[in-house]
Amino acid sequence: MIIRTACAGVLGAVVVTGTAWAQAQPTAGAKNAPAQSVATLAGGWRLLADGDAARAARVASDLLAREPRSSAVLSFAIEVEVARAGAAGALVVYERWLNARPFEEAYSLRRVASALLWETAAGDKDRATRVAAIDALIADGDLDAAALLPPAESAAPAETGVRAATGNAAAVDSLVALAAQPGPGRRVAVWALSRSRSPRAIPALAGALTDPDPTVRAAAAEALGSLQAGSSVPRLKPLLDDPVVSVRLAAAGALLSLRDTSGMPLLRQLQSSEYPAIRLAAAQAAASEGGPEWLAVVRELTKDSDPDVRRQAAQLIAPHDPDLAKATLEPLLTDPNPAIRQAAADSYVTSTIDVSVLRRYFRDADSGTRVRAAERLLQMTR
Repeated sequence: MIIRTACAGVLGAVVVTGTAWAQAQPTAGAKNAPAQSVATLAGGWRLLADGDAARAARVASDLLAREPRSSAVLSFAIEVEVARAGAAGALVVYERWLNARPFEEAYSLRRVASALLWETAAGDKDRATRVAAIDALIADGDLDAAALLPPAESAAPAETGVRAATGNAAAVDSLVALAAQPGPGRRVAVWALSRSRSPRAIPALAGALTDPDPTVRAAAAEALGSLQAGSSVPRLKPLLDDPVVSVRLAAAGALLSLRDTSGMPLLRQLQSSEYPAIRLAAAQAAASEGGPEWLAVVRELTKDSDPDVRRQAAQLIAPHDPDLAKATLEPLLTDPNPAIRQAAADSYVTSTIDVSVLRRYFRDADSGTRVRAAERLLQMTR
C-alpha cells in the first residue's frame, strides 16, 4: 500500500511534467525522443503502482539504456528494485548506473538508504538496531515507521522515547511518570525523554537535576541542553559546583548550548588538565563554542596514545577539519582490537561527508553500522 501510494503520487507528477515537456518539443525526428521517454517513464510508474514490478523493471532497463544520464530514470529504476529486491538490489542498480561517473547522485542514493532502514527496522534480529533504524526514519520525517515499534504495553523505555518523538502524548506521559520516580528506572527514563524531542519533557528533566545519582543528574543536564530548554538555565547553574566532575561538565555544556557562558571558565580549566580523558570530556562539552583554543586542544588529542581518545577527538574535529578526522580514523579501522575497529567504523560513518564512503558502508557486515551509514546519508540530504 505504501509503494502504491508513493507511485501514484510520482506518476501524477510525471504525467503532468511529460505533457508539458511534450508540448514544448518539436514533433519531427529524433528531437521528439525526450517526450517519448517521459511518456514511457509515466507508463513505467503506472505499472509499478499496479504491482507489476517485473514489467516495470523491463521499462526501467530500456529507459536506462536510452537515457543513461537521466536522474528521473535512475530514481524510477531504484524504486523498481526496492519493490523487487529490496535495498541491496537497488544499490546494485545505482552502482551500475554510477559506473565510471566521477560524481555520486546523493538524492537517488537517499532512496536506497531509506529502504535499508525500513528493512532493518522490520526484520533485524537485534532489537536495539531495529529501534535505531526506526528512530532514524522518524527523525527524517517518516512517522509511519513508528508502526514498527512494539505495542506500548510491551515497549522498553527507549522504544517509548522513539514513539514520543512522533508527538505521541501517551508515550511522553509514560516517560514523564517514570522519570518522576527515584531509582534505577529514572536513569533510563531521562535518557529516553531526551530522545523524545518533546518540550513536555522539560519539567521532568529539570526535576531530575537533583537526583542522588550523578549519572541521572548529568543525563538530565545534557537532555535539557539538547532540548534547548532555556527556562532551565537557573536550575543548571548550581550544578557547576556539583561534587562530581562529570555533572559539572554536563551542566557547563548544556548551559553553553543554551547560550549561557557561565560554565566556560570551568571548561577552559579542564581543557588544560593533565589527563587526556578529562581534556576530551571538556572539549566535548564545549563543542558548540569551537573557537581557536578549542580547536588546538582537539587537534592535540587526535595524537594521543589512547586510540579511543583519538577516535572521539576525530569525531569532534570532523566538522572543522575533515581531512584530519579521516587521517586519524582510518588507521583505527585496521586496529588489531576488534572493539576499536568497530568503534572507529561507527565514528568514521557518523562524521564523514563523503557519499562514496557511506555507500560502501551500506554493505557492512554489522547491521548497526549500516544503519548509521544510512542515517548519515539522510542527514546530509535533508
